[in-house]
Amino acid sequence: MARAAKRPGCRTAVFLVAVLLLALLAASFTAWRGITAPFLVGGDTKDVVEVEIRPGSTAAGIAATLHRRDVLADPFWFRALVSARGAAGDLKAGTYRFRGRMSAADVLEVVIAGPPPADLRVTIPEGLTVRETIGRLVGKGLGTEDGFEKALLESMPLVHRFDPQSDDGEGYLFPDTYRFAEQSSERHVLRTMIYRFLEAAARAMGTSPGGGDTGLDLRQIVTLASLVEKETALDDERGLVAGVFANRLRRGMLLQCDPTVIYAIERSGRPVKRLLRADLEFDSPWNTYRHAGLPPGPICCPGAASLRAASRPAETRYLFFVADGEGGHDFSRTIGEHNRAVARYRAWQRRNRP
Repeated sequence: MARAAKRPGCRTAVFLVAVLLLALLAASFTAWRGITAPFLVGGDTKDVVEVEIRPGSTAAGIAATLHRRDVLADPFWFRALVSARGAAGDLKAGTYRFRGRMSAADVLEVVIAGPPPADLRVTIPEGLTVRETIGRLVGKGLGTEDGFEKALLESMPLVHRFDPQSDDGEGYLFPDTYRFAEQSSERHVLRTMIYRFLEAAARAMGTSPGGGDTGLDLRQIVTLASLVEKETALDDERGLVAGVFANRLRRGMLLQCDPTVIYAIERSGRPVKRLLRADLEFDSPWNTYRHAGLPPGPICCPGAASLRAASRPAETRYLFFVADGEGGHDFSRTIGEHNRAVARYRAWQRRNRP
């Protein structure tokens, strides 16, 4: 009796099933590797990377932040694992410290467990220079001046990723409230502040650092923000001050910003208790009474509000401003208006002279 011939369709089906099984095995292996493969946090076994996860952050946002900070090799697998475990509601806000080799699964367990208790709280106000910031950190017991000077040099390659022209990190130690363990190294403290700057700058500019609406690059925006920071402490004035400087830059006018003169003189080693008219002639590229355009770099470390103002200056016709004696400023369109505002301020000074 003749055997029945096998149907070609049956062999094709077996082949397709085998291919599908192999594809599933390959995908499973890829997923397993992506989730469990260890990644060297920060690129160095000595690195401790501190990351703040803000309340309300999504799994995608957390993954992106961890990837940007060199904690995750690929944010996709973190998001995929959160989804597979249904753990989106278990992710906890707070400040985390990561170190060593960690897989995406390890990182997720840390974020589910919650942040460790912090030991030391330090607030760095807006408008301090790098040297003043280091002095504040030393005063809080977070290290020594020599240790921070060495750490600053070691941190410059990180700064050079986004500002190759910086030689001292000025402008990039972000003013904020931090929590550090008492045993935190000076290098860890400074790198945390630099990373916090990058995150704040990205939020302030509405894009990656270097964006914004001014046509300026990141260094120029931070420089403009540092001038705004030194000129006014009022949030509702920052945009106007930035707008005045932007208008003067477009017209090729000298910025004539007093804080740049103070910064120039103090860079030379001479403290300034009170700015004198003769000081306006001090010969330095930082002196915006003598040199057109922005100074060569930031004159302090600006906060988020000043970064926003410098990224998007107010549209205004003002070209001048002067203190009004009440903590704010009078803004003027013409030199005549400005001269009258100056006269009012000088009269206020005479009335309130001790």
